[in-house]
Amino acid sequence: MLKAIVPRKEICIEDDLAFKLKPASSDGKQLLAKCGIQSEKGPVIGVNLRTLSKQLSFDIVHSMAQILDQLVEEFNCQFVFIPFGYGSVSERVFDDDRTIALQLKKFMKKAENLKIISEEHRPADILGLFPHLDAFIGMRFHSVIFSLITQTPVVSLIYDTKVKELIKKKHSQLILGTDLPCRDLKSQVLNSIRQILTNQLPAHEENS
Repeated sequence: MLKAIVPRKEICIEDDLAFKLKPASSDGKQLLAKCGIQSEKGPVIGVNLRTLSKQLSFDIVHSMAQILDQLVEEFNCQFVFIPFGYGSVSERVFDDDRTIALQLKKFMKKAENLKIISEEHRPADILGLFPHLDAFIGMRFHSVIFSLITQTPVVSLIYDTKVKELIKKKHSQLILGTDLPCRDLKSQVLNSIRQILTNQLPAHEENS
């Protein structure tokens, strides 16, 4: 019956529509500079976290603060927190990534090295930031997609099935995945970022 109504040849499963997005023509580097990021000072790493359960969110933020502080010590990294959820619906406060961004900044000892994009921008403008990042640490599904579109090395913090399936399907060497919850989150993420930056630092220095 279904075959008679919808012929097989007309059924098409496509990738998420975000894969068709193109970066805005405006320079993403200007948006980074507006946030206080100066790429000549050291590697620039994008970060995206989202709120989960209270305890898990606390554990992730606490570990990430230690990770970012350590990367400042080792590589003089700068970080830009890129929200992918702005709490558009007031009842869904957990959808506002800026909340967890402020918590992360509070936990960091080197908080001055973390900048937060607090204003909402068009997806194309946010996508335009990614080519100017040396690496990205992300949780949200579309943040990983943006990394793939721009071929930005990403450490994905996998919190649900759709992110895991995306990574499995794309099977890209640019993605290093870590399943949550994770007892050794700090060491896994640090080792992944070290691996990325060790390979990229010479090119970064040439461009500065």
